[in-house]
Amino acid sequence: MQMRIGLLSDTHIPEVAKTLPPQIMEAFRGVDLILHAGDIYIPSVLDELEDIAPVLAAKGDDDYGVTLTDKRVKEKHILKLGGQTLWLIHE
Repeated sequence: MQMRIGLLSDTHIPEVAKTLPPQIMEAFRGVDLILHAGDIYIPSVLDELEDIAPVLAAKGDDDYGVTLTDKRVKEKHILKLGGQTLWLIHE
């Protein structure tokens, strides 16, 4: 079975924009999993993405409050997918 994964990073919301651009929501339509590689800033970004598919996120170097309490966010995720190992980390 093939898995479709959406990957993004450094959304910097609300510093750069108030919400995610609609192009992201369109591009991720139909994905099975969304990975955010850090610099999230506010949890509503992950909530928006989770309306599309489950979300895992790496703690970014500018993430403070969001990473302390959100179960989706870790320093790194190590995933075994389709016989492959995938690391999600913000470096």
